[in-house]
Amino acid sequence: LNGTLSWVTRGLQAAAKQGWLPEKTAEENRNGVPAILLMVFFLMGAIPILTGMDLTLISNMGVGTDMVTEFMVLLACWRLPDIFPLHILLFFIGILMIGTSYVNLSDLTVPAAIACGIYILVMFVYTQVRYPYVKAKQEKKEDK
Repeated sequence: LNGTLSWVTRGLQAAAKQGWLPEKTAEENRNGVPAILLMVFFLMGAIPILTGMDLTLISNMGVGTDMVTEFMVLLACWRLPDIFPLHILLFFIGILMIGTSYVNLSDLTVPAAIACGIYILVMFVYTQVRYPYVKAKQEKKEDK
């Protein structure tokens, strides 16, 4: 857990600096820690423990939805130049990712599966709504 907490905020910090999240969340304290993001992850870890939620269920939800989102990255890689061996490798990686997602998501309760589906849908809608702002910010940065 401590190892995870040392890096888990960095991706979201980069996203905040690019405009996907409020920039305030990317600010670091005097020790170089993005404290707001770290607090969010602390709360995400504390709530299940304090409420007695099944940690296996939480783990399956996290890994399952993570694999689904990483599958989107795989699809993006598919658009790279048409290098035949690359597509074969991506195909096999995709099969492994789908299998891993199935194993984790198939054990979910119906409410947990619905929660994962809603989470993925909300994140998709959020990225579609936020994209024009991020694109405008990038273009403004490039013009300078």
